[in-house]
Amino acid sequence: MKNFNEPVGREGIRTRIEDIVATFPDYRKEIVDLIARGDTVVVRCRVSGTHRGVGKLALNGGMLVGVPPTGKHFEVQHIHWYRLRDGKIVEHTAARDDLGMMRQLGLLPGRIAPVELTARRSVASTTRGRHHRPGGER
Repeated sequence: MKNFNEPVGREGIRTRIEDIVATFPDYRKEIVDLIARGDTVVVRCRVSGTHRGVGKLALNGGMLVGVPPTGKHFEVQHIHWYRLRDGKIVEHTAARDDLGMMRQLGLLPGRIAPVELTARRSVASTTRGRHHRPGGER
């Protein structure tokens, strides 16, 4: 089986799940939508948990390895793609909101407001017309 293009077997998947559950003992994945067509299954799910352990594997974007527990709860959405052969998963990849999870755990700052364009324009207008001339004159 391939997980994010990395060959792993059943034991590799088991090890990853054990690390997730050790980091988030109340880890929960709730299926919101599921679509199956041919050999492909796509699952949109709501994922949640409380950060009570220290991650050892570079999962969840690799941002929780060695990080002390925050005790904070998170809830984000994931989309997982599975490819099957003979009724078994042979390939898996996902789009996860790791940044949203890290923000909710207090490990990244919240969303940063965009810089106001008016502030940029006012700075540009006060400097407009002030070109450097030889001899230091303006």
